[in-house]
Amino acid sequence: MSLAKEIESGYVELEAIHGKTLSLDGTTYACFASAVTKSKGIEDAGFLPAGDVTFHVRASLFTADPSINSIISFDGVSYRLVEISKSFGGATYSLTCQRSENDANSKTFAFAVTENGDHLITENDEFLVF
Repeated sequence: MSLAKEIESGYVELEAIHGKTLSLDGTTYACFASAVTKSKGIEDAGFLPAGDVTFHVRASLFTADPSINSIISFDGVSYRLVEISKSFGGATYSLTCQRSENDANSKTFAFAVTENGDHLITENDEFLVF
């Protein structure tokens, strides 16, 4: 048995244990997910642009590669697909996603520093100069 088949077989077992699905473009896929992150680490230039959750899915379930910026629904929450990694041999996808909508009590802001000074970019990508 090839390595890709071994990995896919392992994913089938993990999907059975996890028992979760995600919805992408109107199709439901068996998956398992990493822990959901609600905060980001801070670095010298601001918060890290890491994903909030990574979904692991067998590639054989897809008829075509997923698209960046697609919306994925999981446990009643919408996520935007920001990064796709395909395993060596092509057996699986790791789909890194960010919440597409903010929680009711939180706002997401990104900071950018330029030669001319500091700028704040709001969640609607509006520049506020100060």
